[in-house]
Parts: sequence; C-alpha cells; structure tokens
Amino acid sequence: MVIGKVLNKIAKDKREKIVASFQDQEITYYELEVKSNQLANGLIDLGINVENMVSILLPNSIEFLISYFGVIKSA
Repeated sequence: MVIGKVLNKIAKDKREKIVASFQDQEITYYELEVKSNQLANGLIDLGINVENMVSILLPNSIEFLISYFGVIKSA
C-alpha cells in the first residue's frame, strides 16, 4: 500500500488522534489528511505529476509533514 493511502486509512480510523506535536503546534491525522490533500490538489493544478521532481526545504515542523504527504499524493 502506498504511503498516501496509508495516511488516508489511518485518518479514517483515528480521526481525532494527534499524529504530531511540535513546539506549540499539534495536528491530528484528519487535519494532516485534509491539508496534505489540499496541497496535493494545488500541485496537480499547477501540472506537477509523477514525472516531476519536487524538493522540500523546511525545518522539522508540522508544515514539513503536510508538504511531504502533499507531494507524495500529487504523484
């Protein structure tokens, strides 16, 4: 099973469970699923697909997780 689909399945089962906490931020599985889908859809709208290379340059953060899963889901 690809990692994007794993997140989707876990988000359905553990909707309100905190997946990550960093400094003063927390994100649930559901929030991570929704936000990474939004980013993936934006990338797809820009024409990004499996043939493109995408780099993420962010420090450890909630935004990194969202970006990581968003990029994976856009492929």
